[in-house]
Amino acid sequence: MTQTPKDSFLKKGSNLTFSCSAQSDPPAQLRWMFNGQELPQKTTANITLTNVEEINSGNYSCVAYNTKTNRYVFSSVAVVSVLG
Repeated sequence: MTQTPKDSFLKKGSNLTFSCSAQSDPPAQLRWMFNGQELPQKTTANITLTNVEEINSGNYSCVAYNTKTNRYVFSSVAVVSVLG
């Protein structure tokens, strides 16, 4: 998983983009997590949060799932703090 910008501290109003990929056959199904909870409707390889606020501070990660092997792989956790 990658994060742009790479800073852990962001100014309120910034944009934040995450990218996730996994080598998998068949292609992995991706899910995005925020503070341990699945982000609804976020199943693409890239997600962008625009105009972030303090409520967007927390832990982000990606989970890749292979339907053939029933294997889950969890990304590292990105810790983001939005400052007012």
